Amino acid sequence: MTTPMSPATTDWSRRRPRRRSFTLIELVVAIAIIALTLGIAVASLRGESPAQKLERTVYEFSAFCSRVRFRAAEEGRDWVVKYEPDEGFSATAVPGEEQAPPLVPGDASGKYASSKAPKDENDPDAPVLPVLRFKLDKDFVFETPGEAENQLASNEQLEVFRFFPDGGASGSHAVVLKLGGLQKVFSISKLTGRVLISEEVPE
Repeated sequence: MTTPMSPATTDWSRRRPRRRSFTLIELVVAIAIIALTLGIAVASLRGESPAQKLERTVYEFSAFCSRVRFRAAEEGRDWVVKYEPDEGFSATAVPGEEQAPPLVPGDASGKYASSKAPKDENDPDAPVLPVLRFKLDKDFVFETPGEAENQLASNEQLEVFRFFPDGGASGSHAVVLKLGGLQKVFSISKLTGRVLISEEVPE
């Protein structure tokens, strides 16, 4: 004598979980994530490209000039940006009636440095002025059109920009930064004191 078994005990296949396959969208998302991760890893191992390095330096030098321009307006005296082949760019306050403490916003990366200009040995009573500095990476080439090349060749300081307390500026020399086959040209707006960036030397 046989007794009929319940459906729950006869059909075991219905109780087994079915295998779920990946959808096309899930596969596309997974491949995109893998490709993005590989791209980031390759870029980090390869380092900055010359174009990226030049753009970063352009931004940092523009920020440096903006800081000097702000100091001139804040202290009520002229600030001069100079270039020296061995030391790079430096900005020095011009002595005036207003004397402010030589305090410079800090920079954790060490890209910007502040120090005090040495006293003039011929004039011991001359004030010690604050100095801002901007160092270029050794891969960069600094050029300036015109007769200033002779001044640079003799390792003399070259004044490139001068910022005034009223927000204006002057600059008789364009600053050309080259890296490989790329270049950026910096000039100054005499009216607003802002740094102008272009690909070619202005006529």
